[in-house]
Amino acid sequence: MILCAAAPAVAQRPMVASGRVVKLEGSDSVAVGGVRLVLHRVGRSQQGPIDSTVSGPDGGFQFRFIPDTTVILLLSARFAGIEYFSSPVNSNPGLPDTALVVVVSDTSSTARVSQAARYLVIRRAAEDSSRAVLDLIVVVNKGSVTRISRDTIVPSWAGRIPQGVTGARVGQADVSADAVVLRNDSVLLFAPIAPGEKQISLEYLIPPGASIALPFPEDSVATNVLAQDAAAKVTGGALAAVDSQEIEGEFFHRWVGAPRPGDVVQVTFGGASSGGVPSWVLPLLVTLAAGGMLFGLSRLRARRVPVSINTLTDRIAQLEARYAGRQEETTPDEWQEYLQDRERLRAELTAHLAARRPSA
Repeated sequence: MILCAAAPAVAQRPMVASGRVVKLEGSDSVAVGGVRLVLHRVGRSQQGPIDSTVSGPDGGFQFRFIPDTTVILLLSARFAGIEYFSSPVNSNPGLPDTALVVVVSDTSSTARVSQAARYLVIRRAAEDSSRAVLDLIVVVNKGSVTRISRDTIVPSWAGRIPQGVTGARVGQADVSADAVVLRNDSVLLFAPIAPGEKQISLEYLIPPGASIALPFPEDSVATNVLAQDAAAKVTGGALAAVDSQEIEGEFFHRWVGAPRPGDVVQVTFGGASSGGVPSWVLPLLVTLAAGGMLFGLSRLRARRVPVSINTLTDRIAQLEARYAGRQEETTPDEWQEYLQDRERLRAELTAHLAARRPSA
């Protein structure tokens, strides 16, 4: 009886989450005082703020709370009119978070945001001969200020949706679906874009017997197309067939490259495909891609790939899997090193693919 009575007291012992609010200035970071922070609870049956505080002159803050493994705890910090969120706060009493870093930034309506990478994952034809597509777009703000719209009708970033698709909708990713608008052949983002990368997920169908065409803007790099149908053919955009990949027993043919400004990537299919695929395949791909790990998992086995291309694409994928969406928990120097390494690898990949391209 004594042991049973003592257990709830241990479970209810408060734990601490503390850290600093900083702002990037060049390659350095400076403490930001006077920032209001809120500790939020997100659970199946209960949501809402638990506590709030204001960062001190040194940017420091501290929260005490009762641990609850049935909910997720997040920190938000409001700075210059923009709300910034932390990664989930650890709720394990034995491993309290005492070195949290919440990164905020000034804002600008002219900060440059570009498309950093794009992944098209195309399923084999279903019974009605349509093909489901997962389209993951990675946009990047390489500066030190948050991009905002100059007014409510102008997006903070805009991209293209492939021509020839139907039923386009926004999937789960780094930005709220409410902040993404699909209009005609465009995808428009109406949300602030903090320094670093954000992922936008789209889902749509290729109608029976149709092909798709995707025009690329000036800032496109690192494009991957995965198609489950052996009859798929990818042309344009300087993409090269580099390997096939296996995901839970299903093979996807893969093309990779760095399209040039104005290039149009076309995906066509040479004939009817045999049957559909299990309903769990696309959700699995969404989960893997949204975590930045689609091309870095150990279960993916490269086949028939020249070693140089395979090495480059795998190294890019490993970098993205390790750092995507984790800028707040990475030191500024390490983050800059990551960006430089990624750009160098992408340049090497572009040069290698250009060398493989037949001369005119």
